[in-house]
Amino acid sequence: MQLRKESEEIFPKNVGERKSRMKYIVAALVFALIAAGFWYQFFGRKPRVVMTVPLKETERTNGCWAAGEGQILLVTGKEVKLCDIGTRSEKWSVQIPPEPVVDVQRRDALNARFSKLQQWAEELAVKRSVLTTQEATLQFNNEVVKYQTELSAARAAATQPAAPKQAPAPAVPAVRPAAAVEPAHVFGGDRSKVDKLNSAVVADVKLIEERIKRRATKIADFSASIESKRTAAKTDFQKNAVKDDEKRLVTITAEQKADEDTFAKLQPGAKPKTAEETQPDVPPPAVQLLASIMRMPPQAMLIGDIVWVADGAHVVALESSTGQVKQDVPLAGLAQKMFRGESCAFILAEAGAEACQITRLASGAAPQSLYAITGRKERAFLTSPGGDREANVQTFRAEFGGQLVRADIRLLERRLKARDTVNPVTEKKLTQTISQSAGNSNEELVAISKLMANDAQRLMGGEGREMLDDSTYEVTLRNPFDPAAPAWKGQLRGRVQIVSKPHLNFLTAGTQLFAFTPDNKKIWEATLGAPLAIRECDAEHPCEPWLEAGSTLYFADGAFLTSFDIASGRVQWRLPSIGIRKLQLDADGNLYVACDNLPADSLYYALDADSSLASPSVMKVSAPDGRILWQADKYQDVWVSGKDVYAFRELHNAADFQNAVFDRSKVVEARTKIYKLKRSDGKMMWKWFQPRRPRAVVADKKYVTLLFGDELQVIHSISL
Repeated sequence: MQLRKESEEIFPKNVGERKSRMKYIVAALVFALIAAGFWYQFFGRKPRVVMTVPLKETERTNGCWAAGEGQILLVTGKEVKLCDIGTRSEKWSVQIPPEPVVDVQRRDALNARFSKLQQWAEELAVKRSVLTTQEATLQFNNEVVKYQTELSAARAAATQPAAPKQAPAPAVPAVRPAAAVEPAHVFGGDRSKVDKLNSAVVADVKLIEERIKRRATKIADFSASIESKRTAAKTDFQKNAVKDDEKRLVTITAEQKADEDTFAKLQPGAKPKTAEETQPDVPPPAVQLLASIMRMPPQAMLIGDIVWVADGAHVVALESSTGQVKQDVPLAGLAQKMFRGESCAFILAEAGAEACQITRLASGAAPQSLYAITGRKERAFLTSPGGDREANVQTFRAEFGGQLVRADIRLLERRLKARDTVNPVTEKKLTQTISQSAGNSNEELVAISKLMANDAQRLMGGEGREMLDDSTYEVTLRNPFDPAAPAWKGQLRGRVQIVSKPHLNFLTAGTQLFAFTPDNKKIWEATLGAPLAIRECDAEHPCEPWLEAGSTLYFADGAFLTSFDIASGRVQWRLPSIGIRKLQLDADGNLYVACDNLPADSLYYALDADSSLASPSVMKVSAPDGRILWQADKYQDVWVSGKDVYAFRELHNAADFQNAVFDRSKVVEARTKIYKLKRSDGKMMWKWFQPRRPRAVVADKKYVTLLFGDELQVIHSISL
């Protein structure tokens, strides 16, 4: 009995100790949660730099691409690096092999020869399909024999090694006795200087010489001006102005070269060149600048276990695990575009002024190449003699899509339609903004810059109009590497553009959209809300406001974002929005849209004063019904990876506008910020400021890779 009482006395005491202990544990947990929340709110969720790769500031051809989860492929100058973000290290680094040394004249001659043979082969294919009589068949067979003979001769000429150039033997100076050396003014002596002073002066030669000197100064100044404009260009209007200046520089340089050749021919008593003089000259700065403008930056693409790098006039295949060089494929000329195919890559290379070489590259297979007549490479818009912006209507041009599909576009009837360039109503609004805004405020400076853009348009001498392409074209769609696939032919009205997605190809012309299977069978057509905006984009900044996701095609034209059923072309919903530039999907199938939010007047005026500087935003759109779930203003770009959403904004202040006019040395390169946005409401989670503009951004879940001129920077955040 005594023992039972003692146990009863002890039991309540143990219960009290346990309760006290639990209180301490709960308090510690609460404190830990509060501390973790404090750390996460002020430190943990914010981004930090976890990896940097220094680059040369002078390099203008840097590029980076995602190479699988957690890996970044970096091309800097003549070096390729594969960086592993998880381990914060470089897996390998390889020097790109030098470009093959070729005889340019021989290469151009071979390109012209093969281009004509390719055109001949296509004409024979057309003739074969319409043979009806025995006589026509006999003539066709005779022509085929001639074609085969010429093709064999061209292939034999291409396989023969180029004849090495023999350098002239150095001249052996004649040894003369000292007494025989006579002064220049004595007959029979060295009269080179005297002859030069007493040579006849030709008026034409003197004029050409003076013109060459003046133009050389102009070219140098113009080149420097283009370089500074390219660095400062931010809006599409400024970038197009730079491209116009580059085209003018090409024309001026060609005139200079012609005058230099003429001047050399008119020189009296030209001496044969010595061995040193026959060495290739170093191109002048203007020519070097033009070469850099026309040259596509290196492009890299990971397909399977091979990294393909297109650099200049060759393509290099690297093993993705080690970086070992597996292939080095020479091209007919400089690479122009790189397309992703099904387990292969396609390269378009120049092969003359109006032709290109198409090369199919696949791992473990020999490269396949063929030639295509493309027409002259020209811009979609030119400046008319009156100063207006006018559509460039070409007699023939060829466009290519990603799988690879080729569209031959031939002009049948030329027709232009005009629309006003400047909206006078919005100019009145801007004038009111200037009068009502505070002095030197952002609102005042932005309104002034918009009015100045309109005044510049008028000073160019134009009538304030833009001439749009409303011509009729005959379009032939074919597969270059699958001649057995039937071609599609039809007539379209308006500027023809080609769009390729993984399972379908599309043609747009005016407000019409046509869908084709990979074997060129048209399966449906639809009407767009407005013509597709004509974007002259380069390889560094592709413009593709369309997206294929499962059974749905999201397609942004000039006025609407439309959801199509990809099998039937049925419209599932339309979202009115002008100026859509980019579409992204997250892991749950939500759609994110980067848009300029242009006013409706931009559909009727080419240079609307209210839209010369857009007010961009990012929207989250419900994929099933097209409802806008949220909209975040002032963001100019968006990247989505998994369940993480990132946005971009470039900032300006009043001092930037003033310094751009009065003291350019004080203008910073850029003020940019990368933001992490909440998927639920678009609110900012964190921001990352940089006083420079990234040349490329790659989002990989919690990691964001930023490529700058002098470094590759990887930031990381654990924000939820």
